[in-house]
Amino acid sequence: MKVFYTWQDFDKDCRDLAEIIKENKVEYTKIIAVTRGGLFVAGMMSHFLKKVPIDTVCLSSYDGDSQGKMNILKLNTSDEKVLICDDVVDTGNTAKELKEMYPNGKLVVLHYKSIRSPDIRPDYFISDTNDWIVYPWEVGETS
Repeated sequence: MKVFYTWQDFDKDCRDLAEIIKENKVEYTKIIAVTRGGLFVAGMMSHFLKKVPIDTVCLSSYDGDSQGKMNILKLNTSDEKVLICDDVVDTGNTAKELKEMYPNGKLVVLHYKSIRSPDIRPDYFISDTNDWIVYPWEVGETS
């Protein structure tokens, strides 16, 4: 099923995620945004978690609609306590790569597709779904 996620949903879910993260009382030194969808999540987490600085990592495994080999387009390694932000864990391939790159990092996403990626679980997420999520920042996805 295709679900259209709104900016209002995004705002509420990011606020809820930030509260869950705050409950764990961990001080993150940096937020790593996974481009592109993670940029939005990272920006909100930085605001809600007292302006933690943001850096980016860019991974790509898609060529159009087909998934292939994981390519690292921009890397920013760190052994600090980082919060890794993305929009969704779908197949789990990106999440596995990120966990290897940032062994002290915690992964936060809006949506987790456990049916498609049972071997990797984000540290923080709002919902477990099998739906196709269309985010408001995705270009060309209108129906």
